[in-house]
Amino acid sequence: MYELKSSPIAGLLNAIRPCIVDVGARGGMDEELIAIAWACSVYGFEPEPAEAAHLQEVADQRRKSVKVLPYAVGGYSGRSTLYLPESEQGASLLRHNPDMVERFGYENLHIVRKEISVETVTLDSLRESGSLPSVDYLKIDIEGAELDVLKSGRSVLNDCSVLKIECSFLPQRISQPLIWDVAPFMIDAGFDVVGILDIHRWRRRPLPGHPYMINHEMPYSRGQLAQCDLIFLRRPDTVTDPRRMAALAIMSAAFGYFDYAISAMRAMPGASEYVLAEHGFNLESELGRWSVESGRTNLRKAIFQQLRTLVPQFRSLLGLLPYSKPAKPY
Repeated sequence: MYELKSSPIAGLLNAIRPCIVDVGARGGMDEELIAIAWACSVYGFEPEPAEAAHLQEVADQRRKSVKVLPYAVGGYSGRSTLYLPESEQGASLLRHNPDMVERFGYENLHIVRKEISVETVTLDSLRESGSLPSVDYLKIDIEGAELDVLKSGRSVLNDCSVLKIECSFLPQRISQPLIWDVAPFMIDAGFDVVGILDIHRWRRRPLPGHPYMINHEMPYSRGQLAQCDLIFLRRPDTVTDPRRMAALAIMSAAFGYFDYAISAMRAMPGASEYVLAEHGFNLESELGRWSVESGRTNLRKAIFQQLRTLVPQFRSLLGLLPYSKPAKPY
């Protein structure tokens, strides 16, 4: 079994000292890079003081360090209004679009129940003040204001190797940039779109969609694309420093993109020479060993997930799939 924490890569990780920034940490910190958490410093943001204190209190001890800052991150520094629906996971700096309720019926996500004033900062201002170090992985999930954060965070964006950004296919908030606004911006900033995760598809009402059937006047329908997470990796041709190229390779591999990691290293032979000279090992060989263990772990997860989906699918076939009756008529 390959033990990453005791491998030669561990020394390189400790030298890189990866920094993770989680913009939109409500409900728990992002766990995409939990495999290297022991080497990572994490900065999370939550504008409500009580929730920020709670996140700090329950911080995952597997991480090297965690610091929760009581701010909203947005397109400018100053006071902003945070709009809160019943489900506070849908909190946004943009006003919610009531048309979504008629189309899809998610009242808990699209009807504002409370408005609060919050302190807003930009990533650029945090970096300029020294409140943030160089950032290797940036996750943004703030229900609509993602592009504003990116545009006012170019100094942070310039250092990043990996980003995960929630993007919407639907105007869930007023004047919300959509996926086809965010992706071109990131491509122009020097990144490749390499993955689409956690795709959400919505039916006309909150009803189970494809491949499920239910006891309803409209028992089956495919759902419409609603939102997803996009994974971006920095293009190797935008990196000029061997140390940063090695960091890009490590961060790509930590996300499971081992092929991209190898491509990055081969785009700059000096990166392999740097690792060998400074840390005494062949990074490509170690990436191959890491890939074996990562593959086994993810294959087990995939098999388990396939087995879990079989139960509701069979229940659906028999007409036994439970569902909540929509609040609005179909």
